[in-house]
Amino acid sequence: DEVALHGRYSNPLHCRSISLEATEHTHPSDVRIHNAMNRIYLADTGRSIIEIFDMNGQVLHAISDPAILKFQPNRFVVTADGTLIISSAVLHCLY
Repeated sequence: DEVALHGRYSNPLHCRSISLEATEHTHPSDVRIHNAMNRIYLADTGRSIIEIFDMNGQVLHAISDPAILKFQPNRFVVTADGTLIISSAVLHCLY
């Protein structure tokens, strides 16, 4: 109910924050959590990057190769084995 949600999400002990590289182009557009791998995946359309964090918010890997720079990822899914299927905001295809 609303009271339980307010108590849960207004308590700073239950909140975590991950700082992203702040640029004029920073535009996070999608996030996924892969519980089995303890990973947080973030698509940033503005920076043309997919970042992979551990559950503490430390960057483990960034996918920012030349192909994805033109791609501008906006949405994605993570399969059970960790494979990413990424949609493009510009090229209108999957990567």
